[in-house]
Amino acid sequence: MKFKSLLALLAVTASCLLGLVGPAEAATPANPAARFTAQAQAAGLSTAQAHLLQSRVEQYLRTVGGTQVSANKIDLNGTGELVLAAPGLATAATCYYGDMCVWSGQNFTGDFLAKYICSRFYIPWTSTGSWRNNQTTGTRARFYDGNGNLWYTTPGAPVYDTSYYWGWVYSIIPC
Repeated sequence: MKFKSLLALLAVTASCLLGLVGPAEAATPANPAARFTAQAQAAGLSTAQAHLLQSRVEQYLRTVGGTQVSANKIDLNGTGELVLAAPGLATAATCYYGDMCVWSGQNFTGDFLAKYICSRFYIPWTSTGSWRNNQTTGTRARFYDGNGNLWYTTPGAPVYDTSYYWGWVYSIIPC
């Protein structure tokens, strides 16, 4: 069974590389990422942009885990979501009441991660971004470094910072 799946994957990959089939035709159980690439292309991204977006999604999946659910969205196993900024694709960057939200860019821009369950999550960025603690009133989020040391506790929600350096932040426990 595994051998047949490997052969199917190799056949689909070879067909795509040789241009015999496009991404939509290549979307098989052996290659589900092709469906998301096709979705990105249908939204107006070029082939190169769609492949770059898929590469970014795959990097996040290796870093933070979860399951890809659309061209630019990862479900964090029912505890939150990560939405990648991409031209032509909706970026649901609304930080709903009850969420702890972080962005890769300053002023709530760039890739967006919302955590709505009280469990540790990892920050995949090292640049300057932003965050919003929109949890229940008074709830404080705690920021930890790579050694597990508590470095910062936010004031009670609701509170935000439009310019925050992620370089030292390894993880956050939102409540």
